[in-house]
Amino acid sequence: MSKQFPTYEVLSNTAKTEKLTLLQKFAFWFRDFLENAE
Repeated sequence: MSKQFPTYEVLSNTAKTEKLTLLQKFAFWFRDFLENAE
């Protein structure tokens, strides 16, 4: 029964991955912004 629902660890790991992806997107955007500013 517990296998039917994602565990707290899975949810927290997914949230960490999504946050990391957002940080990576922001880093790429910021890098492009600096390159265009020069």
